[in-house]
Amino acid sequence: MPHFETTQWSVVRKAIGSGELKAHQCLTAICNAYWFPLYTYLRCAGHKAQDAQDLTQGFFEHLIGNKILDSTDPSKGKLRHFLLDCLRNHVFNERDKMLAQRDLQGYV
Repeated sequence: MPHFETTQWSVVRKAIGSGELKAHQCLTAICNAYWFPLYTYLRCAGHKAQDAQDLTQGFFEHLIGNKILDSTDPSKGKLRHFLLDCLRNHVFNERDKMLAQRDLQGYV
């Protein structure tokens, strides 16, 4: 299983509520800390290396673009569990999009 570092909630809070430069630096730190463990999780779940890379990268784009970290709360559990739940949802959504696209192509 992947190794997750201990969450620095102060970094998460700064990523959410700081000015643009500081928030960007904190988001970069979070991505650097969690990218490989999330990628490893996907590899352990059976995804091929390239697919796991694409899913991990897409997940972080989704996480940042939709400001998912804004809904984190340290009192509700560990950030790693929150991220793993979000990642699993992202993977399911991507699979559903791919299946829907394939079904539409079958009708063309």
